[in-house]
Amino acid sequence: MTSPDRLPRHFPVGTRYVVEGVPGENGELTITSRMVVLPNGTELSLPLTPQRLAARMARRAAARPSPARGDRKRPERKTTRS
Repeated sequence: MTSPDRLPRHFPVGTRYVVEGVPGENGELTITSRMVVLPNGTELSLPLTPQRLAARMARRAAARPSPARGDRKRPERKTTRS
């Protein structure tokens, strides 16, 4: 199963959203997995909760090197005078 960083805005016709779970206490469904299945059979795994997604994105951002704030170059402004 693939786990994408971002999902597309639109999906092809025939795409399925699948939620798997088991019956919990009080008749509620306990979700065990969520995925998007594309028409060609590719399965895209989705995080169970938005908090897990946010945590995963934060870990990736922390691992990615970024320039120091003062090292960023600003684009030059072009001014035209008449």
